[in-house]
Amino acid sequence: MTAAAAAYLALRPPAPADARSFIPADVRTAVVVPSLSALHGGVSDLLVQVEGASGAIALASAQVGVDLSSLEELENKGVATEGSLVAYLRGDATVLQVSINSRSDFLALIREHAAPGLGASLVPELVPSGMDLEMAELPMGLGLLWGSMHSGLGTVMIIPSLSSAQESWSELAQAPVAPLAPPAASGLVWAMGDFTPALPAGLGPARVVLSSYVSPLSRWTGSLTADADGLRVTVDGDWQGSGTPPLSFFNAPSQGKAIRAYVPQATTALVTGRWRPEAISSMPAWIRSAALPERLPGLAGASLPPTRELLELLHGDVGFAVFGLSKAGSVDLTRMPGSVTEIMTRLLGVGFFIRASQGDRVAGVLASVAEALVARGWQVTPIKKGPWIGFDLYTTRPQQRWALVARDDVAALVTASELPGLVEVAKGSALAHGSPAPTEGSEPTVALHLSFERIARELASRGVPPYFLTMLSGIERAHLEASLHDKGLKVAVEVGL
Repeated sequence: MTAAAAAYLALRPPAPADARSFIPADVRTAVVVPSLSALHGGVSDLLVQVEGASGAIALASAQVGVDLSSLEELENKGVATEGSLVAYLRGDATVLQVSINSRSDFLALIREHAAPGLGASLVPELVPSGMDLEMAELPMGLGLLWGSMHSGLGTVMIIPSLSSAQESWSELAQAPVAPLAPPAASGLVWAMGDFTPALPAGLGPARVVLSSYVSPLSRWTGSLTADADGLRVTVDGDWQGSGTPPLSFFNAPSQGKAIRAYVPQATTALVTGRWRPEAISSMPAWIRSAALPERLPGLAGASLPPTRELLELLHGDVGFAVFGLSKAGSVDLTRMPGSVTEIMTRLLGVGFFIRASQGDRVAGVLASVAEALVARGWQVTPIKKGPWIGFDLYTTRPQQRWALVARDDVAALVTASELPGLVEVAKGSALAHGSPAPTEGSEPTVALHLSFERIARELASRGVPPYFLTMLSGIERAHLEASLHDKGLKVAVEVGL
């Protein structure tokens, strides 16, 4: 009986290993999938909601030779789907390690499907004597190695040259290991690594200023989650410099409601930002005068207050909205606009929003701008729409109509036909754009919020092909938010279905 049991255990495939346990101690940059089955389930639930996703899955499956929509198929190819996967950089090698349930099936998967899909040529004659691995040569002379250097673990390596295959494989197999600690929000996939973003030389003097923010952000972590409700990716850059990030130009202090609370939910695109005008005001005059003119240009050349006074008036919250296609008349999508002015006045409904540091001064500034426009031949009419008070502005050079209005401490210049939407939000009969911030004052430094409800409806009425609109209308929202804080930078991307 004992002999029979021993023989059975010897023939049974080894238990899958946890790939996370074999990350070498000196690795600093890695991508980790804690559970292949959980990732498969989350991505599958997501793609079911996306029109046309089945075709993309079929294409990817054909490339790797495995039906990626089936966990059973992956198991049959030697991949242990209840296990994990890691990919990392180590020296000049790129390494992928995965939990496997069959060494022979895994080797066949790479040999018969993955290697040919990468354009590799098998070179069994170059495998060093006594080494239990397989090899192929990739385009540009790169080396592809694969095998099972530990029981229950499949390993794939890409190295600069096959001439170092024996040394690279043996050294990795013997390297001390120390699993990486996952970030706080690990998700279905997480990653970490050292990376210093490079700023383009074309930025000129601004490159010197921006480098003080960017260069110390050299340690990064990220995570991905996916389910039937959508996709979320977060990236955190940890500040590695001395002290804390220089935040003097960013994150205006919380004052009133967020800009997006004034904008309808169906707005196609809303960009917001939070900066500190007083940081510019406090700069030495010779630096400020070199960077900014004495006066900034206003609408249609109308004079604004001197730049220094304007900076003192501004709080720092700003926003730009593309509500959708223009409601003012027919929009010809077959003709490309000839200028930015034409885009703003004839093709789209848009809005500009700013918050004043002193709300009681806004009315006076708007009145002075209106007076200057009258002198330039504009028709200016006082208006009051709900809580929004200001002026209707109209000119025929070129033909355009705007509403220059204020509410609370926020001033807005919007395409006149979009003002009723702002009024509906103010009355509570229409929802505002985006969900409230989790805590007061936690609005991002810069954000882009997208909604395709209105634009899909407008494009459909103008004959845009339905397959494109189906994909658009399937996306409920898309957000990109970046926040500078005292420990670094946080970027979040969310797509809701």
